[in-house]
Amino acid sequence: MCKRVKEFYPIAKTESEKYIWDFQKKMPEDKKFDVVVINPGVIMGPQLNKGDNFGNGYIRSIILGKVPNLPISTSIIDVRDVAKAHLNAILLPKAANKRYVLAAGSVMGVFIP
Repeated sequence: MCKRVKEFYPIAKTESEKYIWDFQKKMPEDKKFDVVVINPGVIMGPQLNKGDNFGNGYIRSIILGKVPNLPISTSIIDVRDVAKAHLNAILLPKAANKRYVLAAGSVMGVFIP
């Protein structure tokens, strides 16, 4: 992933979420729809396609010494739990109009010069 994408990704995620909540708030009551925001940490786990996804590729890069500065802490979540969260967002009425941060744990690291 190029450096420029890494810099703008968190900004885009934040602005997208702000936009949908603002959009929903401004809609006429008879046109409103439910919104559920799901914000996972680094998604890891089994995948259907070959090759690296971001989460698994990220860990592979760390192991191979290709990540110059390992973050102090990275939240992680299993892909199967992310799938369940999306399904629950659709099926459970109590999930409507809320935001969920998904993190099953945290991987602690040290800075590598």
